[in-house]
Amino acid sequence: YGGGIVAGIDMFKHRAVVGVTGRASRADAFDRNTGGVFARLGFGKWGIFAEHDVTSRVTRAESVPSAEYVAGFTQVFYAPWEWLVTSVAAENIVVEGAGAKRLYRLAPAAQVRVSENLTVIFNTRDEMARIDGPRSRTYSVQVAVKTVQ
Repeated sequence: YGGGIVAGIDMFKHRAVVGVTGRASRADAFDRNTGGVFARLGFGKWGIFAEHDVTSRVTRAESVPSAEYVAGFTQVFYAPWEWLVTSVAAENIVVEGAGAKRLYRLAPAAQVRVSENLTVIFNTRDEMARIDGPRSRTYSVQVAVKTVQ
């Protein structure tokens, strides 16, 4: 269980939004608290979104260490037509505490609105511990269906 908030301020005639996020959640295994800031800038058919979060994950079992995560996320997107949005996102994640590590992620994606009620999203993500090191790749397809109003 938990709760969160997203608050933003629309600026420059809908060309920019800056804001903050927060979330607190509790579970039998661990508690997680997250706080962050974000900004989105749009310029016609393209834009950029950047977000920076700090997460504290406190575990209940002594055998599983607690950790602090700092994540930076930047996404550049381009919408050549109203029905197609392409993007590429880059992430830098730093895990502190036991098992400290740094991860990099690169994720190109395409979102296609097939109809007013159906959107399909294609995504791939490369994850690496070093930019020049071995990679782990995932692929995903998401289908979003909106009911008629």
